[in-house]
Amino acid sequence: MSKSTSKIIHLLYRNRWIAISAFLSVFGGLVVYLLITPRLYLAKVRLILDEKPANSISPLGKDISQTPGNNNKALATQEELIRSKKVLSKAIVLYKQSQGKELPEITLGTVKKEISTQTVPGTQILEISFRHQDPTVTVNLLNLIAKGVVQENSETIRSEARATREFLENQIPQRQQQLVSIEASI
Repeated sequence: MSKSTSKIIHLLYRNRWIAISAFLSVFGGLVVYLLITPRLYLAKVRLILDEKPANSISPLGKDISQTPGNNNKALATQEELIRSKKVLSKAIVLYKQSQGKELPEITLGTVKKEISTQTVPGTQILEISFRHQDPTVTVNLLNLIAKGVVQENSETIRSEARATREFLENQIPQRQQQLVSIEASI
């Protein structure tokens, strides 16, 4: 045991300059790499998607709309909405307006490249993450993107409710006329 240990110590002592130069070159390369590469800051935000009841007038429509796998479709739809040109460009414009100056490094292409979405397994939660070299840009732009997604979803819900109300307002007089004509014929 001591004989093998002494051989290892002798071998290391004999090749000490090679070991030291290898260590210093790797360490130096690491330091240079860390000094040259820009720092990237990562911010994350989570959005909870509510399981809304199906918007259907008939029970058959509710049964059809509640098919298995709708949760994955809803999450995938939200992921595409987050990466959509409309939401991202609106967030960029709002951010540039809030800064009061033109920021050439923040473009739709760079934001689209640095944004990512991930579904938290077993939940209705989407995690949005964004990376940038400036920490304030990272946080503020990600918050604007999340607000844009929430606003888009609210507008969609409002437009669906408006369309349903208009449909019902058009159908009620027609149905009343049919009812009157049926009652008159009886």
